[in-house]
Amino acid sequence: MNFILQNEVYFKILNEVRTPTGRISEPLYQKYFYVLHYINRCRLFDTDEYDLGVPMYYPVLEEILMLKPSKVSRILRWFVTNQVIVKVKNYSNGRSSSLYKLHPDMEVKQIDFNRITDNESRLVKKINLFHKRRNAKCGTTIIQEGIVFDKLTVSRKGRKYLAGKYPDLPIIREVNYSTINPKDFYLASLYMGDRYCRRAESTRRIYSTITSMPSHLRKYLLLDGMPLMQIDLKNAQILLSVPLIIKEYQRKYGELCIIPDDILMFKELAETGCFYEHVAFNAGIDVLGSVKREAFKEQFFKQIWYSKKRSWNSKLKTSFVDDFPNVWDAINSLKREDYRLFAINLQKFEAQIFIDEVLAELYKRKITALSIHDSIVITNVEDLYLAEELLRRALLKHGLNPSFKIEGDEKYKIAS
Repeated sequence: MNFILQNEVYFKILNEVRTPTGRISEPLYQKYFYVLHYINRCRLFDTDEYDLGVPMYYPVLEEILMLKPSKVSRILRWFVTNQVIVKVKNYSNGRSSSLYKLHPDMEVKQIDFNRITDNESRLVKKINLFHKRRNAKCGTTIIQEGIVFDKLTVSRKGRKYLAGKYPDLPIIREVNYSTINPKDFYLASLYMGDRYCRRAESTRRIYSTITSMPSHLRKYLLLDGMPLMQIDLKNAQILLSVPLIIKEYQRKYGELCIIPDDILMFKELAETGCFYEHVAFNAGIDVLGSVKREAFKEQFFKQIWYSKKRSWNSKLKTSFVDDFPNVWDAINSLKREDYRLFAINLQKFEAQIFIDEVLAELYKRKITALSIHDSIVITNVEDLYLAEELLRRALLKHGLNPSFKIEGDEKYKIAS
């Protein structure tokens, strides 16, 4: 097992943590490692959960770490006092735990692997047993987990890329420690056999080693020995919001009401994949080039889509509200109980389409495929055609006529 740590914290634990009698204790170090590893892993692989704050459930920590509550508290206090983690929410009745995130200074630090095997540590055995016992998965998740663990590999070019930046990686199983740039973490962890795949209870999304990997590094991956081919839904989060927005408008004004023009225009722009360009143009913002477009999307989601109603006041927000007043009202109505529920419900809908319908059907047909939230990864043109057809059918049920972006095969693009 590779504990994921920050370099300076690793050495700080070794230098400062002692038993009550002042002794050095490797098992005690590992318990501190695990707490930080858990928060790091959530941040790297389950960003939606991390953004809300990572719950540190005392009964779970007591069982895994084999410690009394007072000693679990001591570990958490040590991390908070040393500005490694911060508490973002105190215990509340809604969640049986306080919520934590990394301290902002820690979020930009180098990621380190500290390798500890279950032959060396009772703790690793306990962790593996605990997660094996508690991780009940749906059939689709189990199949995807098997593909991530058995059929997803790093290509020769990928190994060369890693070896050039991290010369010790080729012999990682013979050393205990290696420092990785966070941007390369997912590729490196895949290469070193530290893989991950789970389905979140809150959003129903599947998170795996590949879902958070920067897209430019996926060119170094092989699926079943073949380069990846990927079909993405254009303007995915915007398009998937359309049924929720129309349903909310009908809830307020009746099922037989006439859908206003701004909602219909919103739908058309999402279906044609032109939404962001339209909104940017009307707001007077330049989005030419992929870097500017991604930066614009980030601001759009931050200021409008997933924010509290009064969190932002900008020309982007003003322009959007002027263009789509009924869309804006419906979104705020959907956030009325808790602004986070809009994002969660969108992700549940996305998971229903991509995982429970399309991916499940591909697996029934014995096709090797993976989901990356709003896209499907596959290995050949024939299966790519099938994935597109299944996505079209699934979205048509909700009155949507989607557009797609294809990556990884020029023949498919020409044929399309």
